[in-house]
Amino acid sequence: MRPTQLRKLTVPEGGNLDVLATTHVKSMFASGLRNPRGLIFDRAGKLFVAQIPPSASGDILKFMRRGGPTVFASEIGVPEENGGPQYLAIQP
Repeated sequence: MRPTQLRKLTVPEGGNLDVLATTHVKSMFASGLRNPRGLIFDRAGKLFVAQIPPSASGDILKFMRRGGPTVFASEIGVPEENGGPQYLAIQP
């Protein structure tokens, strides 16, 4: 899905990303995430998700328009030390 087609991208409990499209139909975008935090789309429509599993190093995952996630950056930090990846920003 392209960012312009999304009405709402939510992160409920349980590590899933759900999409509420313009048709108001809820569908699962991704599952199995470990404590997802920051979400951001780049201009090409790729979704980046920061996740911080409890007592483990944080990762930033990249989702292409089609297909599952790949690790964009790993072992960024743990919440007890530097807070890990919690917020994301992309240069305009």
